[in-house]
Formats: sequence, C-alpha cells, structure tokens
Amino acid sequence: MGIQVAHEAGMPSVLVENFTWDWIYQRYPNFNQQIQNHIDYLRSLFEIADYHIQTEPICNNRNSDLTTFPVSRKWKTPGQKIRNMLGIAAESKMVLISFGGIPEQITFFDRLTTLEDVRFVVAGGTDSFKIEKNLILLPHRSDYFHPDLVKAADAVIGKVGYSTVAEVYNAGTPFGYIPRPNSPETPRLVEFIKQNMVGFVIEESIFRKGDWLTILREILRISPIKPITPNGADQVARFIYKLLD
Repeated sequence: MGIQVAHEAGMPSVLVENFTWDWIYQRYPNFNQQIQNHIDYLRSLFEIADYHIQTEPICNNRNSDLTTFPVSRKWKTPGQKIRNMLGIAAESKMVLISFGGIPEQITFFDRLTTLEDVRFVVAGGTDSFKIEKNLILLPHRSDYFHPDLVKAADAVIGKVGYSTVAEVYNAGTPFGYIPRPNSPETPRLVEFIKQNMVGFVIEESIFRKGDWLTILREILRISPIKPITPNGADQVARFIYKLLD
C-alpha cells in the first residue's frame, strides 16, 4: 500500500477516506473473525499515515487534519452539449440510470419504453453504444465522462455508493436512490442524502421489477439545486498544496 511505501521511504503520506477497510470488515460479524488479523493489519497501516483527511459523508468520524465536503470528479462538458451529442431533444427529460461502474442485469427495459417523453441513458447497460427507442445504452467504458452525464441529466437513478452520491451532490441533480442494505456505509450515506440532497428512495426490490416509474414522475417534478458548498476535491488539493509549499 502507498502508506507503507511512503513510510519505508521516509516520505509523508496523506490518507483520504470516508471509511477505512478495517471499519468495513468489522461490520460483517459472521465474517470478521476469520480475517481479524487482516483487519488489525489494515488498521495499523492507516494509523501510520502522516496526514488524515475525511470526506463527507463520513462513516466513522475520527480525529483528522481536515474534513471536507463530498469529493467527486468535476464535469467537463456543458449539459446541453452532452444532450445534443446523445440526440436528446430540448423538450425531452433525460434520466441517467447508473450503478457506479458495477454492471447490472436490467430486465425492465420494455417498461421504460412506455415513457416516450423521457430519454433513459443507461451507463454500463450494454457492451457497445446502442439506441433503442427512448433508451440510450452506454458501455461501461464509453466516450461520455460520467460526471458530465450526471450534470446533464434531469434525474439520476442509482445505487447508494460514495462516488455516485458525491457526483450527484456536487451536480445538484435530483436523485432516485437505491439503498444497499448489506453495505455498512449505506446508513450514513442515506442519512446524508436525506439531509442535503433532493430526491426519493427507491427500494431495490421495486427497482428490479421496474415498479418505480410513478416515483420517477415525482422526481422529475423536482428542480435541481445549485450546490452551495465547494467540491471537496478542491479542499483536498489546497491542503496538499500547502504541504508542498
């Protein structure tokens, strides 16, 4: 790991996290006893970092040198240009369905085609770029930068994970969020969404059956909100810059 390499080389290291893996593994009681040595090893590595930055939403608050707002990649291309590139008319709504880079098997495409005034952009929904009726299917590695899609969309539908939450938060896009009940970070992320973002919860069972289109109509009535906080990435960059100055 980078922290250990820096320690051995006598160079300063910076740990940036919203959770550490020892904390995650400890949340699985039926499993953690089998890897307790691994948990202890990871904890010892994280503790030797010279500087510690925590990024909201934080799962396990600890003493740190800096706490930042959510950290995400910044969008590059204006939303209207992205919509034009995808062939989405100005009068149509754009809904991004995203799983944070994890492929999913979607079985309800036929139900999405009933909403003719909505264009569904499915990130990671196919092996190659395809347009089928009102569906725009993008491969996992496409020419479209994910933060650009989030910024261009009228709504994002996706599972609750840090990168997706942070990108949607920094874009201000309404969010139909799907909790992951088996993930230890889900309670804190959902709490953050409820307190700081706009949207509706979509339970995973409802999502998989495609029974969330009425909820989608409610989400599409919500106006995007302009973020009032800086991107945490800028806060991290300034902190590191001062260390190097």
